Amino acid sequence: MAVIPVAVYQSIAEDYDLAREQMLRASSNLLDAVQEIVDLTGEDARDPEVDLLNIFNGVYLSTKDTFVSTASYLSSVRAINNHVISVGGFDDLDDYAATGDTSPFTYPYFWAELCSDSGFAIDGANIDPPPSDYNESTKTFG
Repeated sequence: MAVIPVAVYQSIAEDYDLAREQMLRASSNLLDAVQEIVDLTGEDARDPEVDLLNIFNGVYLSTKDTFVSTASYLSSVRAINNHVISVGGFDDLDDYAATGDTSPFTYPYFWAELCSDSGFAIDGANIDPPPSDYNESTKTFG
């Protein structure tokens, strides 16, 4: 049985990385909308805050866990990495990265987080930096 080609693995990693980033950005955007309402000032701020804040905050809160959680990704991330390790005979993902056409390739930041969450550590030297507007501690953008 042959191991998945590195170029295909990289493409999947990039797709998942982008999807993860977009989900986190969506959550941040909804929070930004809430903050816009909170930041209203002056005499005309009270009515919009009263009318809108709970509704907008409710949308943010009801979607936050879905957007921020990695649970829905982990089975496929675990499956591809188990495949690489077991079929390819690699000790870890760092060894696999060293076999690529652009040897060694680096793992996209959010993909590496998903790998870690699914039990596959990657050396930090092999991970791309996060987007410059990403706050790692709060998992928000901006």
